Amino acid sequence: MALTTPPPDITDTAEEGKLEETAKAKAACQACIDLCKYIARRKSTHTFDEPLMASVRLITASGTPGDPTATPPVKPSAHASCLLEFDIASVYANPNEVVHGGAAALAFDTATTLALAPIQRPGYWDFMGGVSRTLNVSYLKAIPSGTKIRVRSWVVQHGRTTSLIRGQIESVDGRTIYATCEHHKIHVPVLQEHLNFREEMRAERRRLVAEEKAKL
Repeated sequence: MALTTPPPDITDTAEEGKLEETAKAKAACQACIDLCKYIARRKSTHTFDEPLMASVRLITASGTPGDPTATPPVKPSAHASCLLEFDIASVYANPNEVVHGGAAALAFDTATTLALAPIQRPGYWDFMGGVSRTLNVSYLKAIPSGTKIRVRSWVVQHGRTTSLIRGQIESVDGRTIYATCEHHKIHVPVLQEHLNFREEMRAERRRLVAEEKAKL
């Protein structure tokens, strides 16, 4: 069954088994965020989404990648999700001093893509392993410039070649929904350059951990 509305509560839960799932899902999302920042730093590039990524904070996530090698195979979660918080700087405003529609679409593109992170595995929606086919945004209420927003995203469907993710931009208290979206993505292989950077980042972190242990 397709999940057409947000999960009732994609927050940390003490239910049996859920804390571990939440921790792993959050780690998968955070790893993607960290890798985006690492690539930008290593390549010394200034990409369109760099300022937005610099401000992103992961609140929570859900979903598991499954295990296709198990007997019988374990399918990935049907409806992965994530909840992110962004500081929308004035650079994203239009002359009316509200967030530009293109900036809202950028926030959606980023957040809905990260919602796939908890179910990713090598060869299956791995790091940014997809391109947008359509991104349909409905603007419901103007977002004042400088507003802190949250973007709630949940995967409706995913398969080997396509995925569909929905999302909504809301106020931090959840009382106001500023915009909604529907994002269709097509799977493409992750760039080898990005895989190389990921290994570099992991090696760097292992080295730093070893150095810290050596100081104890």
